[in-house]
Amino acid sequence: MTPPEDKVGPGRVRTASAAISSYFRLAGRAPPTEHPACSIVRDLAEKQLQGRKLERDALEPADVTVLARLVGGPEPPLDLLMTVTAIVVMFAGFFRFDDAAEISVHEDLLVITATGMDVFIPRSKTDQQRRGHWVPIARVGGAVCPVGLTERLLTLGGYKRRPDTPDEDVGPLLRPVQWKGPGGTCQVL
Repeated sequence: MTPPEDKVGPGRVRTASAAISSYFRLAGRAPPTEHPACSIVRDLAEKQLQGRKLERDALEPADVTVLARLVGGPEPPLDLLMTVTAIVVMFAGFFRFDDAAEISVHEDLLVITATGMDVFIPRSKTDQQRRGHWVPIARVGGAVCPVGLTERLLTLGGYKRRPDTPDEDVGPLLRPVQWKGPGGTCQVL
């Protein structure tokens, strides 16, 4: 049996044909892909080659626990901490990535309490009225706690949560990270 990564679907044949055609057109020559034999090959590819549906397993709580262990040390790499925190918060809040990308660290939009945190999502695919909605996430304690990981990211990343002026944007939770110095330290931008 051929491994899935070695399978060739009709899309690959079309892409290769278009690339060859473009190359010849740029060189000012007639593309060989206009030959009737190439047309037959493309038609056969559509009929005979079947791409496989991508099979993905759902993320399980055990997977999230393994990820959280990656940032268990005293000062994990900031980019790794941000990635793990995002995944754990997305898992706990049932967020898509687009929803997580909308999380603002402003103290009025990401409210952290002793029992959990409330996250305001200003827009999402499922928000048809475009009013935004609040998502409560409980504090569960331990290494996999989404609230604890968020607090740790905010602290280690040096996030600013309160703007200096009313029109200042303090930015999102997920942001670029810049590496600095010879020791490989990094900071959020």
